[in-house]
Amino acid sequence: MAKRFTDTEKWRDPWFCSLTETERNFWSFLLDTCTLAGIWQVNWPLVKFYLPYFEFDESKFKDRIKIINPEKWFISKFVKFQYGELHPNNPLHKRVISELVKEGVYIPLESPLQGAQDMVVSSSSPLPSSSLSSLGRSGNPFLIPDDLKDSEPEIKDWLEYKKQKGQTYKSKGLEALWRAFRKIPVNRRREAVDSCMASNYTGLHYNGGNSGLKNNSQTGDDSPGKYEGIVQKVSV
Repeated sequence: MAKRFTDTEKWRDPWFCSLTETERNFWSFLLDTCTLAGIWQVNWPLVKFYLPYFEFDESKFKDRIKIINPEKWFISKFVKFQYGELHPNNPLHKRVISELVKEGVYIPLESPLQGAQDMVVSSSSPLPSSSLSSLGRSGNPFLIPDDLKDSEPEIKDWLEYKKQKGQTYKSKGLEALWRAFRKIPVNRRREAVDSCMASNYTGLHYNGGNSGLKNNSQTGDDSPGKYEGIVQKVSV
């Protein structure tokens, strides 16, 4: 049986107080039945068994739930509340990170030396069995930084492309990807993503508008002057 932290201040939280009785019970149900990474396997028959009169109002939970696909939800604040900052060398945190990556939910590790906690969790805690089947196709499965939300479609397309190539980003790689997107002008990000995917590049490249430029890593051409005239080039 898994044991988890609970927020005793929720009874003073205006959002929690605005919920109906059945909505409060549903929220507690989600927190108790989700996986150790905050993933809830959608099970409406079970919800109706415990809460027969409950009717889900998405607007009440939109800031706290990310819909990965019709069968799985992610409780966005669960991991941060339960574990603090994730530490990749902590066995439990490693399981959490593995599940989040497998489900397409990314939480960058800001400081791997802080926030590590050793917690005892039942070995029977459920782990996901499906892959990123609907990556970027419903809801907002990625915790995209606020300053990159305008480029969410391009980011999702790039991550889907990488997944189809059998490649995924770990925390450091994802942080580098965010930096790469920030270096590309907003109005050129779609062009950069489409060009790199069409060229079957492994990394995301931007060359200041010269979309025909070849990738050094693809051609092996290190001739002097190859990148003359490039305004900007980033690669992740």
